[in-house]
Amino acid sequence: MQEKARKIAEKYHQNQKRKSGDDYIKHPERVAENFSKLSNNQEMISAAYLHDSIENAQENLETLKQLKQEIKELSPLVLEYVENLSHKKEIEDYEEYIKRISKDNKLLVLKFCDIIDNLSDTPTEQQKEKYKRALTILLAKISEKEK
Repeated sequence: MQEKARKIAEKYHQNQKRKSGDDYIKHPERVAENFSKLSNNQEMISAAYLHDSIENAQENLETLKQLKQEIKELSPLVLEYVENLSHKKEIEDYEEYIKRISKDNKLLVLKFCDIIDNLSDTPTEQQKEKYKRALTILLAKISEKEK
């Protein structure tokens, strides 16, 4: 399942680059690798590979439809996780998005892995602040859950 997810992500991130100049696929690979150190949940590791795919495909509805079908064929649960991990920019700001994700422990941990990797990719000062706020929200949620 994980390898199929990686191949789907590779297909949809083809020719995309990170700010660092790395191929985009390196980011979801690192997020999946880091998540797999914390959990062996196959659906979530697969979702880690695909976590940016829907957001990056939204500009083309036909591509988005095809991507969602491929993920659903892999696993309906993986599609659910990936959809839940996608920032719905038209209806929620970034802080609302982070708060929504933080309600689910698995999504919270995966998003934490994502943000940590994003911070390693030469973010702008504005992005650093955004990620710091997000980490603060996620860490606060973890603290709440420990009580």
